[in-house]
Amino acid sequence: MDKSNQKENNFKKGASKRFIEVLDKLISIHNDYNTHAQISDTIGISKQMVSNIKNNQKFVSLQTLYKLKEKFNIVNLNYIISNEGDIFLGEYTKLKQKDKEIEMLQDEVNRLKIEIYDIRKASENS
Repeated sequence: MDKSNQKENNFKKGASKRFIEVLDKLISIHNDYNTHAQISDTIGISKQMVSNIKNNQKFVSLQTLYKLKEKFNIVNLNYIISNEGDIFLGEYTKLKQKDKEIEMLQDEVNRLKIEIYDIRKASENS
């Protein structure tokens, strides 16, 4: 393999790796997706394609990136292609992280309410 082909393959490998990273991040911030299979259905590509990309058997294509961008316009394709910028555009990442924090705090409040209820019930029975 000559140097230009090797350079192109390294570029494609990097883009493919970042594509999988973006899918993982989308799964972590969206409650609707738990697996690559679920997100691949939404994008309109096969789960086998995602598996092949993840296992370095295929490279992510421009068509696949276009489909990803169509469904998730927050994705920064510049990040995937050139490793520049943030994974997502704008303030989306910060907002989703805050939503997760709020959800965790709500769970904690609910847990504490149950604990208070149990303590009150125990004190009434004493």
